[in-house]
Amino acid sequence: MHDVTPANAPSPTVPDAPSTTIPDAPSTTIPDAQSSAEGFDNILISTELQELNKDGSVSWIKPSDMSDGVVSRIDCDGALYGKEDKGCLAGYSCVVRIVKNGKLTVLVAIAGGARPDSSLVHEMQGVRCGYRQALDRNLHQVELSCDCIETILHIAKGLARERVVGKNSRRSKRMTAIINNIISLQGQIKYSRMFDMRRGANEVANQIAHFITKPNDEVPFKQADFDKEGNQLPEKLQIAKEYLVHDAKGTKYFP
Repeated sequence: MHDVTPANAPSPTVPDAPSTTIPDAPSTTIPDAQSSAEGFDNILISTELQELNKDGSVSWIKPSDMSDGVVSRIDCDGALYGKEDKGCLAGYSCVVRIVKNGKLTVLVAIAGGARPDSSLVHEMQGVRCGYRQALDRNLHQVELSCDCIETILHIAKGLARERVVGKNSRRSKRMTAIINNIISLQGQIKYSRMFDMRRGANEVANQIAHFITKPNDEVPFKQADFDKEGNQLPEKLQIAKEYLVHDAKGTKYFP
């Protein structure tokens, strides 16, 4: 558990929204190269934990360039919070924010449902979702974060060929495919920087990763969904909206 500035609240049902079925995709053909700070010139991966402020707090990491439409900031997360026989209790998310008219704006936030596996698998699904959204929207300069340093370390090692990345062969095969897919997606972006952001500063993505209750579904949300007021804004979105506001203000969180 961790303390954050906005208060947590109950989690009612999220409104119905268009959804698509997103099966796990097989690994695609990938160049024979490492994806790391020493690999492709357009890919930078930091394997250091986000540095704490002197008081032990952290803040959401803003885009390195706050000019309109230059840098896209993507936060990712995965969630595993139950067993499959009790329904879908696993998910992932990505939140894509851009600067528009001098203000941070949600270009798209994706809430995905998954069959429960391991928390690391779902963290990786969130990262893959983030890079897919970047390519789908033709974003050229991407700064992507997640709060799982293990995910970042696996990707920084490069293509997963012989190394074991799971506790059993089935999981290892699945994780290998996701890692290689992520590296392929990274290589198609003109500039990509990946880094750790501690959980306390990643609450928007964390909240959204818990939205979906059906495996292989993805539900998109846009800024207009978070701009609703009163009864038109469901409580789950209200909580995420509060974190969006606090992130933009540079609020300190205590992980």
